[in-house]
Amino acid sequence: MSGHAASHLNRLDARDRQAADAWERFARGEAVRGGVRADILLSWHRSRDDYRVNPSRESAPVAADGPQSTDGVVVAAELGAAAIEIAADVEAIGGVVSVADGTGRVLSAWGERRAVARARDQNLGPWFGWSESATGTTGIGLALESRGPVGVVGAEHWCSVFQDWSCNAVAVRDPATNESVGVIAISAWRRTLPETTLAPLVQAVHRVERRLHERLPQAQRPVAPRRAASAPARIAATHAGRMIVVLAHEIQLAEFVEGVVWLQTERGRVRAIARNLLELEQKLDGAPFVRISRQVLVNADCVREVTRSRSRGVWIGLDGGDVLLPVSRRRVPELRQALNVS
Repeated sequence: MSGHAASHLNRLDARDRQAADAWERFARGEAVRGGVRADILLSWHRSRDDYRVNPSRESAPVAADGPQSTDGVVVAAELGAAAIEIAADVEAIGGVVSVADGTGRVLSAWGERRAVARARDQNLGPWFGWSESATGTTGIGLALESRGPVGVVGAEHWCSVFQDWSCNAVAVRDPATNESVGVIAISAWRRTLPETTLAPLVQAVHRVERRLHERLPQAQRPVAPRRAASAPARIAATHAGRMIVVLAHEIQLAEFVEGVVWLQTERGRVRAIARNLLELEQKLDGAPFVRISRQVLVNADCVREVTRSRSRGVWIGLDGGDVLLPVSRRRVPELRQALNVS
């Protein structure tokens, strides 16, 4: 074990220690089947086996120079503007917000002065490469490989020198090709990023993708600018202090309680990155969800029972649950339509 890795391990809580132990075993070439998320383990495999990134690398390498398309200039400008808008908030938490192009080449970075200086010591700054092929598993690199918002915390980074950092990142996808063309990320040193840092990144990326969609000739515009029509909706959420991505079919119901959108999923109850149910419905566009009240949205595919009472109205039961949920009277026709029942 390297001196840096050993000192980092001593600072971890029990949950992060599992990831650190898994990293130590994996870096030694041992088989790892638990203790770390599947997307991180896959990224470690790419970093070690495909890209042969040295886990002892101490900083990011200089990025390869290459031509930048007109759309690439638009992405860089839009993400740069979005980063500047949230830079003050990021600075307040002692973090760094960075923007990279579709190759993982960082274009700009802003934030708290000491954090920016520390980041630049490891080359988190303009014209250095943070793709998986350059620096292994990082927020920027994983976002370019992923189809949703990502978080990389501590020992989940492939290079041990980066394991003092936590990062949330979201990639911009070209609406015509669905390829990653840029990334915006927030990083913090030796601290956990607040859950609220992810939503502004997702919103910024949605704005840029809309701009790219508007630039396409009408005949080339796909029906859904965010994802292919056959791809399932993905919802960013938080669980046990970590950012996760939940597929639409995994969600049984969503509930808005005291300003928070909660999702009941196959993995348990998690907190959605959404301000309200309307915003969640927009993200779930095309998925079989129906409102049964102002506060509750349910997956129609999970409804297994519909109970009618003269005095109490209509109630529904979901797969695997023993609790009946009341349906607002004015929502009953919408429910019938969603279930295709008379």
